[in-house]
Amino acid sequence: MKKVILFFLLVALLFACCKSCNNSRKKSETTQYMHTPKRAMYHWKNTYDLSYEELNFMKEHRIERLYVRFFDVTLENIIDGFGPRPIPTASVVIKQPWNIDFPEIVPTIFITPEAMSDICKKGQARNIAKKMLERIDHMRSFYDIPKNKVREIQIDCDWTPSIEQGFFSFCKEVRRQMPDTALLSCTIRLHQLRKQMPPVDYGVLMLYNTNNLRDFSVKNSILSADDMKPYLKHVQCDLPLDLAYPTFAWDLWFHKGQFQGILRSTCQADSLRRRGETIKHEESSFNEIMAVKKLVEKPLRFYADMSYTDDTILTLAIAKWLMEDKKHSKETLIDLFKHFANRYKPKTFGGNFKKWAASDNREPYGAPTNGSAMRVGAVAWYAKTLEECLALAKTTAEVTHNSEEGIRGAQAVAAAIFL
Repeated sequence: MKKVILFFLLVALLFACCKSCNNSRKKSETTQYMHTPKRAMYHWKNTYDLSYEELNFMKEHRIERLYVRFFDVTLENIIDGFGPRPIPTASVVIKQPWNIDFPEIVPTIFITPEAMSDICKKGQARNIAKKMLERIDHMRSFYDIPKNKVREIQIDCDWTPSIEQGFFSFCKEVRRQMPDTALLSCTIRLHQLRKQMPPVDYGVLMLYNTNNLRDFSVKNSILSADDMKPYLKHVQCDLPLDLAYPTFAWDLWFHKGQFQGILRSTCQADSLRRRGETIKHEESSFNEIMAVKKLVEKPLRFYADMSYTDDTILTLAIAKWLMEDKKHSKETLIDLFKHFANRYKPKTFGGNFKKWAASDNREPYGAPTNGSAMRVGAVAWYAKTLEECLALAKTTAEVTHNSEEGIRGAQAVAAAIFL
């Protein structure tokens, strides 16, 4: 019976699939949606045509997000007199109708280091980002994938020190051109874990291919806890991370100790064995995955516990209000408070504020708590006089904390910072 390798990678989220080490970095200024950890998978085949077994696997494991490789960007030598340039290749063919009940889809674009290097050298970041986003949207439309199923784009590039800054600039350009309602993520390799992280909303740490598959002496090149340990020393990652574990197996063909290739079916493997060739079978066992999970959680746990608070979010809202609304009207500030609250949704918002932010109510609710004082810092840095500082602080408090304690608390903190 033919056995095809499934290049599906289960994105197992930190802490028993319910918590990723996110919120450790300030969110992008233009992204409306927060990344929510979900059970997810990668689809890396050229044809999207899920089998009955694959669909059952997704249903059984409650998969809610599917990262689908849409196309690659590779450096190709086109015979037109202009020489090699980055072009899209190996676009996925989606044969299956996209059912409305299917998971959220994340178009994933693989960019080779050579293509990224060329993009950087020729200053093509803006042009390539534009073409990439247009192609993604055209493919989504062509295959009738609902817009509400695509809220994110992921870039997969094995960036090295020589193209690091260029790749980061490319990510910034993609983010600039993306809709306000979309997230940008990228894959993170183990060797990149201790480096500066890209300017994206979050990353997916690829916990597979932990050793050289071409080396016959390697026990298991797909996943090994022992091979993982050196990468996890002195980790200082400030990027929200989800973790991708392998759920695939493969047969590796060796001839006289030399790697020949990855076999796509058991028929190939059986045929080569009969000819005296060496076939090495590798798979990722559940026990090995759990061992790696335990290793990874420990160094990353500190970052998982980091988070911004409601005070940070509303401080940013006030700062935006001060800089952009020259009239400093209460109506504008109310709009910003509600927008920022519903956009970021930190867990630390109080119950009354949550209800107010989610409702159409624009009247204050007289809170006597310290929230007005906690968010007022930007006023002190903006005001030119103490009188202006006190007046602005009063306004920022009145939209929610219109109690005597709420107003005086905001004014006291603002004045102390100003002086």
